[in-house]
Order: sequence, then structure tokens, then C-alpha cells
Amino acid sequence: MPPVALITDFGIADWYVGEIKGAMLSACPGISIIDITHHIPPGDIKAAAFTLAVCFRTFPEGTVFCVVVDPGVGSGRRAIAADSGRSLFVGPDNGVLSWALSLRPPMSVRTIDNSDYFHRADISSTFHGRDIFGPVAAHLAQGLPFAAIGAETAEYEKIPFPRPAVTDASISAEVLAVDRFGNAITAIDAALANHLIGKALKLRFRGACHTISPGDFFQSVPRGEPLCYLGSAGYLEIGVNGGSAAENLGLASGDRIELLLK
Repeated sequence: MPPVALITDFGIADWYVGEIKGAMLSACPGISIIDITHHIPPGDIKAAAFTLAVCFRTFPEGTVFCVVVDPGVGSGRRAIAADSGRSLFVGPDNGVLSWALSLRPPMSVRTIDNSDYFHRADISSTFHGRDIFGPVAAHLAQGLPFAAIGAETAEYEKIPFPRPAVTDASISAEVLAVDRFGNAITAIDAALANHLIGKALKLRFRGACHTISPGDFFQSVPRGEPLCYLGSAGYLEIGVNGGSAAENLGLASGDRIELLLK
């Protein structure tokens, strides 16, 4: 039986993660549940979309990805699932699945409207993770035919990926995420990042300029110094050897940075 992999913004201080797992196991005892992360910033759809997009291809065939970052819970937004042929994706129709689906286009997308596979009839208006998404993902992992969850739909919400702006003198890009080490992951992909290797750079951010060296690993520069490198997710990252780019440079998710080619 393939696993269900969870991405949420619930955190682990409360009972929400435990309860969604309880609903999943009540629906389908014996399923395997993998926690990708429960520390997406609250309501940050882009951060969840990025997290799913950079890691889903590592998982085994048949994995069901359940993403519950849902600031529109209880509103008119739809619940959807997508079948890419290799993986299944379950979540709110708010764009959270769209970056992964741009990398592996779906064979079919369906609205989740068959209540036979919900946790209970009296759906909470604030906890669709427990009452809808988790149980439906569990049933799909256990072998429920994809067509059973609801009607097929031709459209689903898509979030545009924030492409870098490139000139002869600079590259401007969004910070997509900041990891727990304080490394800032930018929207500069590997192909573009490779053009920066060996070049002297300046990082311009909020009016300040910092000299920054390209490197292959953190100790490519002296301790406490900033550097940029191609990270494991396949995007250019800004870090500090032995420190935090978030703390030392003030970088945060959603910020716009500019790399100046000296």
C-alpha cells in the first residue's frame, strides 16, 4: 500500500496533526503516513506549493500527497484531487498543488464531493483536513478508484511561479522559502545559477549592498561571511557560513533580492 505524505501549516503544538492522522487511520487502518512538514507558515500557500514541488518526485510511485494549507477553509473554494499517473494529490483548490502539477501535468483532476469517504457527515467549517482531505487521501492510498471521489473538472487554481528578471547587469528574484538554518532559497534555477559561478557579485536588498561569493559549500567562504550556492532543491540559495542569512541579512520568504554582476 502506498503512503500518504502530509504537508500542513498546523504546527505540532496543538492536536490538529494527531487528529487528522486519527481520522485517516479510522478510515483506513494500517495505512502508512509520512510527515513532510507541519511548519509551513500559517496560510502561506506559496510556501506549501514550493515545498510540494521540490520534494514530491523523491517519493515512491503511488504516493498520495495531502496538502492542507487552507486559508479559505469553509468558504466556496473547492476541494480537489489530481492524478498524475505516478502520484495522487489532494488539497484545497487554492493553487497549493499547482507548482507540482506544472512539473507533472495531471491525467485527471476531480472535485472531492462524494461524502461517503469523508470522516463524518457534520463537516467542520474550519477543519477540512480532518473531515475531508485526510480521509479521502487515506482511501485513495488504500486503493479507492480515483473516479469515485467526485466529478472530473477541466480547471483548477494555478499560482504563477515568480520568474527572475534578468539583465546584463543583474538578476532580480523572489525568495521562495527560508529553511530552519536560515538559508534563503531563491527562484533562480540551476540553469541560471550556473551562469553565476566564478563571478564577483553584490547582493542588493532593502537599499543595502553586501559582497557575496559563489561557492559549492558553506565553508567555501570564511566563517560568518555570506555566500550563494546551488542548493539541494535545485535553486540558488543565499546562506552564511556558520550563521543564518535570515538573521544576518534580514532575508524572509517573499522578499525580492537583486544580484549585481560586478
